[in-house]
Amino acid sequence: MPAMTSRERFLTALAHKEPDRVPIFDFIYSRPLYKEVIGRVPVYYNGEDMLSCSAKLGYDLGVMPFGGTGGFNTGDVASNHYKDEWGTTWEKKEDTWPMDGPVDYPLKERSDLSGYDWPDPKRPERLKEVGIACAWPAKTRWASSARCAGRSARPGC
Repeated sequence: MPAMTSRERFLTALAHKEPDRVPIFDFIYSRPLYKEVIGRVPVYYNGEDMLSCSAKLGYDLGVMPFGGTGGFNTGDVASNHYKDEWGTTWEKKEDTWPMDGPVDYPLKERSDLSGYDWPDPKRPERLKEVGIACAWPAKTRWASSARCAGRSARPGC
């Protein structure tokens, strides 16, 4: 069987057929790995660094969760605490990156709902990292999962 492109390999596996080899991908949650592979450590999990690292590792696919990391306010980057768009306060710890731990919530009691300011579901930042991921197939041998599935998360994807 001739070698497949990453896109062909991924689509073949999704179709429950046999690709030339199993498509390789992973969530890259290791700061030392980023440092070793791309020469820098991201402050937060983001599309550009994740895809750059995945490509250099030879992965067939990069994984960017929907919503990426938009919608949070890191405030002072040196601080170990920040709030997301829901008002939840998170604590950054080196050993749990990028899945920081919630330490305070805006809705502690039912009565807190009355004055709660809900996040905007159409906030442009919500798809920022997905847009970055969608732009990569034009630069690489990859295909975005949105294109593979015949859907578009953003115009041009």
